[in-house]
Amino acid sequence: MNADKYIFILKNYLLPIYNGNYIFQHDNDPKHTALKTSLFLIDNNIKVLLWAPNSPDLNPIENIWKLLKDKLGKENITDYLLENPETYREIEKNVVETILETWAEIEHQDFQIENEDEDLIF
Repeated sequence: MNADKYIFILKNYLLPIYNGNYIFQHDNDPKHTALKTSLFLIDNNIKVLLWAPNSPDLNPIENIWKLLKDKLGKENITDYLLENPETYREIEKNVVETILETWAEIEHQDFQIENEDEDLIF
């Protein structure tokens, strides 16, 4: 995904629900830190949590998404859905059921954060 696709998602899915009462979080991925993304966020008055460069990803959902994608075997599902927006409304029931079943199979310990650095506090 590039900055243009990221902005597309922000514009179509974040802006309609963003009311300014919370702080948006993303990491230092290049699409997040691109000048055009930063300008989009500023122009739309979206408050963003500052994220230190090279910091560990403390957002556990990133690890959970990776596990889910690995188990489903679909690394490019986001790109596919972005390129085929009509698919959002036409996903067959069995696909949704497969995702939910796979989600249920993910073991709790699969996404526990391990603290290998004793100086790092969670």
